[in-house]
Amino acid sequence: MSRTIIEVKNLSYKYPDGKQALKNISFEIKEEQKVALLGANGSGKTTLLFCLVGLLDYEGTIKIFGQDVKQNAKEIRKNVGFVFENPDDQLFNLTVFDDVAYSLRQQGYKEDYIKIKVREVLEKLEILGYEERQPYHLSYGEKKKVCLATALVNSPKILILDEPTSNLDPASVREFKQMIKNIKTTQIIATHDIRFVKEVCDSVIILKNGEIFSYGDISLLENSEVLFSTRLL
Repeated sequence: MSRTIIEVKNLSYKYPDGKQALKNISFEIKEEQKVALLGANGSGKTTLLFCLVGLLDYEGTIKIFGQDVKQNAKEIRKNVGFVFENPDDQLFNLTVFDDVAYSLRQQGYKEDYIKIKVREVLEKLEILGYEERQPYHLSYGEKKKVCLATALVNSPKILILDEPTSNLDPASVREFKQMIKNIKTTQIIATHDIRFVKEVCDSVIILKNGEIFSYGDISLLENSEVLFSTRLL
């Protein structure tokens, strides 16, 4: 039986203006589970993702690999790849190579090793040859691939994606979907794209007004009453 690698208990978070963004959320995620995080705009999806990697000062408990996120965030992040919704929030170097290599350099790896790892991940995502291109000259879909490469270059045990298919054309969505399906690791995917979820994920967490409305396997998405109640249909 797969081991539990993410444990969330009684998680709550308030924005600086006092608005309650998350309220008393609890769930577990097992190794190699692919979990969709669904909910209407403002339901708390992105806020929850930021809490999982220790970017927000939440209340409650989050443990990843048995370690408390608040106490071990830096160590935990080495095993977690995060892809932001907007690529321009993630890409900030002058070349694709420098963006993908950035986290490895921060960890002190030698340049020869970095070149091998960057080449491997770019080849896997079919963007080998983009190394010297400037990220701001890339198409939106190409930027998304580079962001995914920055997350995968560390061979993460957990991959977190925030709205991975937003603003992509149908062909790019199909391509990105196939890439995600081929990645064998635990995944948490925040999205509105129910068709994408049905093809990629095995479990669903549905948020409504900062609380868990439903939590279970992918068959939840066959329940039209749940989808209407959470503004997903």
